[in-house]
Amino acid sequence: MEWKKDLSPDLVQFLTQKGTPLDYILDSFPDIVVIEDLNFNLVAVNESAESILGYKSSELIGEPVKRFYADPADFENRETGTLFNGSDKKSITFEARYRKKNGDILEAETVLKKILNNKGRLIGYLGVVRDISKRKQASREVQKFYSLPLNLMCTATAEGYFKDINAEFEKVLGYSQKELLKIPFTELTHPDDLKKTMNKVGKLVSGEQDTVVDFENRVSRKDGTYCWLAWTGTFDEKTGLLYIIGKDVNERKKLEQELIDAKEKAEEANKAKSHFVANMSHEIRTPMNSILGFADMMKELADSELEKEYVENIRKSGKNLLKLINDILDLSKIESGKKDVSIYPVDVVRVVDEVKSIFALQAGDKGLEVRSTINKDLPAALLLDEMKLRQILINLMGNAMKFTGEGFIEIGVKSEEISETESHVNLEIYIKDTGIGISEERQGRIFREFEQEDYSTSDKYGGTGLGLSISYRLAQLMNGSVEVHSVQGKGSTFTLYLPDVPISTMLEETQDTTEKQYDIALNKGKILVVDDIQLNRRLIVEFLRGYPIQVIEAKNGFEAVRIAEEENLDLIFMDIKMPQMNGVDAMRQIKVNNKSLPIVALTASGFDMQHEKEKGLWFDGYLRKPVNRMHILEELERYIGLEKGQEDRSAIKMRRESEKATSDGLTEGEQNELVQKLEREISDVISELDTESIMMGQYKEILKDLKSIETEFPAAQLVAFNNQLESAINLFDVSRIRELITQKYSTLVDSLQN
Repeated sequence: MEWKKDLSPDLVQFLTQKGTPLDYILDSFPDIVVIEDLNFNLVAVNESAESILGYKSSELIGEPVKRFYADPADFENRETGTLFNGSDKKSITFEARYRKKNGDILEAETVLKKILNNKGRLIGYLGVVRDISKRKQASREVQKFYSLPLNLMCTATAEGYFKDINAEFEKVLGYSQKELLKIPFTELTHPDDLKKTMNKVGKLVSGEQDTVVDFENRVSRKDGTYCWLAWTGTFDEKTGLLYIIGKDVNERKKLEQELIDAKEKAEEANKAKSHFVANMSHEIRTPMNSILGFADMMKELADSELEKEYVENIRKSGKNLLKLINDILDLSKIESGKKDVSIYPVDVVRVVDEVKSIFALQAGDKGLEVRSTINKDLPAALLLDEMKLRQILINLMGNAMKFTGEGFIEIGVKSEEISETESHVNLEIYIKDTGIGISEERQGRIFREFEQEDYSTSDKYGGTGLGLSISYRLAQLMNGSVEVHSVQGKGSTFTLYLPDVPISTMLEETQDTTEKQYDIALNKGKILVVDDIQLNRRLIVEFLRGYPIQVIEAKNGFEAVRIAEEENLDLIFMDIKMPQMNGVDAMRQIKVNNKSLPIVALTASGFDMQHEKEKGLWFDGYLRKPVNRMHILEELERYIGLEKGQEDRSAIKMRRESEKATSDGLTEGEQNELVQKLEREISDVISELDTESIMMGQYKEILKDLKSIETEFPAAQLVAFNNQLESAINLFDVSRIRELITQKYSTLVDSLQN
């Protein structure tokens, strides 16, 4: 530390007589340290003054401090400060700019402290000058950022006061920047939003919320109105400040409110429509109930089978029309998502046949051929909503019937097994016609409510345009879709796609099933049903509810292995294809510890039992999905047994007796004679038929001859065949007649020969 000995000797003497190595300490400071006398001349400077300002110590000592201020006003403000006006303050802190030797500016923060002697008399000043040039430059850059007009930007204290804001605040809120710095933002926030806002800020300040928060609130403008702002903010623990960016979202909020208002108005209109439809439903249902009631009475009065067939078709059509009306009336439920889906085992072929029979008479009147094509791999039962499936097909079939004047209508069913599971299929049902077709530009509109090809279509063909819209929405409820492919003047094909449809474990119940049929005296037992489809498990559980069988469920192979170890089981029904662990792997693990536990495989694909045994698989039985209920009972009887003394109540015995009864008591000689008669009187006639050109009179003659043979030889197979042929003829079901004559007849003869 260099001193000027001849300047203010009292000050020099006071400082140099201290017992500390003052020079060494002051020279080690990175900041500039100076000592001034009472006239503000430099008495001493440390080494940092040389390195920062560029002057040598000899060029600084003895010089007035004022010389080194870049702005004389800074020195004047200092000179008139409270430290130099008889104040009791011992130090002041201020910012000033100093000029370096090379002309550059040093922006610095200066702390100036009084120096008092042992008697308390002021003898000089100690100054510490810290370079804050980088901090000031960063601050200027931040201010440039704040000047951008894109968003509101501010810093604020946790107590709710703004520390710094950009000009966008003034533009959006109408307050000046000076006014906003004096107003707590809590006073600007809408009362209804204040609690939410402070909760967000509180969580951010306390560290409960991670780094950044986003929230929206209403902020008061100077004119008293409120503006919606969206905020994103973070908190800096070091500075104790919130750094927040706001965005004016008033227009967006206004649009959202308009949408809400429009939605409410639409809902009110929909309620009015639903109220109207509900009132109309009573007027429609009343005559329909009368029609169905009189049809039931007519059925009791009908004498011939043909009359009964016609009346039954009236009943079927009436019931389907009533169901159709009900679903149309529930269109508002579909729109609001309140329409439930009821999943049960469904025989798709039966549903298709029923839909065909509904339109058979109408097709006959128009001279149309109605035919069907069914994929041979279609499972016998799928888990579907039968009512919705039927209504879709009725709507699509009615549409085809309405717009087809000549040619044919074909219903086709395809199913593709999903290889990953083999327990689901992608189902496709199409209805193809040779009608008027639909122009390409109008195909995208026909699934809207009350839309048809054009207004002339409604005038000529009738209808409301609701059928296709309802079908489309019902398909969506079943996670499917309806698509159309059409060429105007040539016809249309409407296709219903239902993806990932589960294959039912059990066949659907038929109306012919009776309680006596299932009166089997099973022993008590405990079984495990393993299937990844919950409804398939529940079907077996519900079916066995009246039997002394405790049923445990598992949804995958892992659960099956665990339960088999924990429970004393009598039998396991095991699905083959399941996620996580399939049925084959689960069976192997179970058999390692319990080889005697019977496991019956449930599979949707063809399984060669003998081949699988040769590969080392240990399934004790195989049932192909969907399973007949009697087959379930037979497996239970086989492995659990019957109650003692109740051997007559046997599922296996019942099946054998049923198979034995199919010959209706005909002797072997009578069966041979029946076959010869069929070959002689029927087979030759059929072989000469031109089945491509259907002549209904010829088929009626064949049926008459078959009925005559049936009177002499009442074999069950022949009776069933004749009933099917008679029904197809009465319903003008050309494709069914063709199938019976060309395929089923030869099967009938073969079964009688065997």
